Amino acid sequence: MEQNNNRFIKVLKELGSTALGFGKAQLILFGVNVTVITIGMVLAGMKWWSPLIAVGISLLDLLPVIGSGVVFVPWTIIADRKST
Repeated sequence: MEQNNNRFIKVLKELGSTALGFGKAQLILFGVNVTVITIGMVLAGMKWWSPLIAVGISLLDLLPVIGSGVVFVPWTIIADRKST
């Protein structure tokens, strides 16, 4: 019984360490994504609201199935139709 308890504690510690590493990786990717999207939008001519949109799109990008393409693909299609 004692051996099972020690094994359970060890598994919980490993799980916590893995979750912390995953969280750090997600935060790094979130920061890079916000930076890249903000720079792209500023270069495209969007002004002060670029960081706000970048944060929103990056939050969507954190979700596993939903990504930034859910925003950018329709946006591109609509922008292309408006320009012609």
